Parts: sequence; C-alpha cells; structure tokens
Amino acid sequence: MRLNKTIFALFPIVLLLICTEVQAKFVEAEGSAQIKNGAIGSARELAVQNAIKQAMIQSNVQVATSTLISSNALVADSSRFRSYGKVKDVVVLSEWVDSDYLFVRIRAEVDGSGSGKHKPSSRYRKKLAALQFHIEDRRHTADLANVEFEWPREILRMLENGGLVLAVDGTKYNLYSYLQHGQGITDKEVIIKIADNLDCQFVLFGVVRDMSVDSRFLSHQRKLEIDTYLYDGVTGAMIARHRFSDHVAGEGYNLASNRFATEGFYRTKLGSTIRRVMSRQVALISDDLEQLPFVARVLRTEGNMVFFNAGGLAQVQPGDTLMSYRLANEALIDPEKGHFFGYPEEPVATLLVKQVQPLFAVGILEGENVSLRAGDIIRFGW
Repeated sequence: MRLNKTIFALFPIVLLLICTEVQAKFVEAEGSAQIKNGAIGSARELAVQNAIKQAMIQSNVQVATSTLISSNALVADSSRFRSYGKVKDVVVLSEWVDSDYLFVRIRAEVDGSGSGKHKPSSRYRKKLAALQFHIEDRRHTADLANVEFEWPREILRMLENGGLVLAVDGTKYNLYSYLQHGQGITDKEVIIKIADNLDCQFVLFGVVRDMSVDSRFLSHQRKLEIDTYLYDGVTGAMIARHRFSDHVAGEGYNLASNRFATEGFYRTKLGSTIRRVMSRQVALISDDLEQLPFVARVLRTEGNMVFFNAGGLAQVQPGDTLMSYRLANEALIDPEKGHFFGYPEEPVATLLVKQVQPLFAVGILEGENVSLRAGDIIRFGW
C-alpha cells in the first residue's frame, strides 16, 4: 500500500562541502529509510538525507559533511563523501510509506562553486586530550626540562585559544608505558581506555624523534624531528599522523634559565624555531579536527530524557538537534587475526536539546519505544 502526501514546506538546509567546481542546477531525487519503532520523524530525516546524497551523486558532486539544523528540527546525519560546495533551497515534493519504509522526493539546488571551508560540526568544541610525549633519546632533551609535558600542553593551549577544542591535560599518561606493560592489550584498546578515563573525544600523542646537536668546528646545528598522532577516542583508530622537521643553525644547547615555552625561551633561535613547528602542528591538527564529527557520550537516561557529557562550554545550545546511536555490546574483532575494530553502532533517534549546563546537556529523544543507555553516542556530523 502506497500513501502519497505532497508537502510544500521549504526546508532551509545548508551543506558545507569540499569539492571541485561545478555549476549550480536544480535536481530531483528520491530517498528512503526504514521506520523503526514507529519513529516517523527519524525515518523522514534519514530519508531526506538519503535523497540529498542521491541529488549530489546525480550532480557529480560528493557530499562531505552534515546538514545544518532546520527550523523544524531536520537533521541529516552526514556521510563520508568529500567535496566543496553546497545544497540549498531543498523542497520536499512528496512523501509516502510502503510497508515499513518511508520515501521522499525532493528538489534541490546543487551548487559546487562555493569554497566553504568550515563544517557545521566545527561550531562545536571537541574535547581533545594531549598525552605525555615520548622522547626517543633523553640525551637530546637534557637541556629542556619537562619538554615531554610542556610541549603537548602548549599545543593544547594554542588549540583552545583557537576556539576549536576543549583542552584536557592528559600528560600523566605515557602511551608507550601502557603498551609495554599492557599484557597483550592493543593500542586501540589503550586509546579507548585513556579517552574514557579523561572523558574526551580525541587523543593527541607525540614522539620526539631527534633533537640532537651536531657540533662542528666553530658551529652548531640542532635538529628537530617530531611526530604527532591524532586518535579517535571512541574507536581507538588513528585519524592522522604528521611528521615535522626543522633545524636551528648556529644554536647549540638551551640555557637552564630559558625555561621551555616561556617568552624568554621563545626569544632564542631554538625557541622561535620550536614555536614555528608548534604553529604548523596546531594548523594541521585543527584542520584534521575540523573534518571530524562532534561526538558526546550518554551519561544517563530518565525515560526519553538523555543526559550527555557536552554542554555550554562545547557550544551546545537549547534547540540543537543531534543524532543518537546505540553501541553494540560486543566489539568487532577479526576472527582470524584478532584485530580490534571498535564497536558497531545503530542509529536510534534524533535528540532535541532542552537544557544546557556548562559541562553537560539534557535532550529529549524523538519517537516511540526508543531508548539509550550510558555509554551510547550523540553525534553531529558523519
């Protein structure tokens, strides 16, 4: 049985994308989603999302990010497509139900000529914890007291000043030590455990490969080589790795009076070079984080009320609409090689934010017979 309903409401949806330039054009497309537990609203949102993806595919443009929230709480949980551009003037032409699936047909203007950089999810401040950096050769940093703690803290300070993250000092954790004494525990499981302990979404780790001084006749040159690793705290997966190399000509060891990361230190040749490297690190890490979704964890529930661990400090606001996901009880593990991949997740329902405190918020689940539990996921973005 097919129920047909024409809808003339205009949904002001804006997608910020990354793509090659294409000319704007109007496209019609259909999308569908299964109706679960009678949640028509959630099915409609996912069906519109699917239709938008189909419109983009027809236009040879790839979707990169999630939609912005419309006035009637439309949220399209975004995909893993990548492009620049935008979709605007989305009109739902018709909607119908067939068995337990809801279908929509939309018309939208697809414009790939834009070069918008920022994703909607970058409005939210993501929790990032920086761990103690590992020093491969302690002799190289003997003149830089506490550099393994102060370098990641300085990066956190710079990132937080940029407004993209909520900084969490995790320098009490030494990732290498955990891996060496973990009795067979994998690096992904360690990252998940640390992220859970620090209540953060992402984890930053670094390894100082080389800071040796090459002393030659009447001259010195100090090498700088450092790797940074960005991890997802939910799955433990490595998101990005960057290597930074530089050198300081005519500079040997640092004087004890020039404490690392102070203004006096930064006025030295070594300090100014390290600050330049830090600025490059911050720029790349910021770019990595901007491409990633905002994720929070469910703390507890009371009926359809959900308390989650992101609030006003993370720029969550009353009226925001997010998607909720239930994590599977068992992790996904390769049966042959034993590799850990994380926990499968299933979309549950949209969540409308009602109350916001500095460190947490409370939302209402849309739909009947839907529920979440502590540890489940709240997300804006793919």
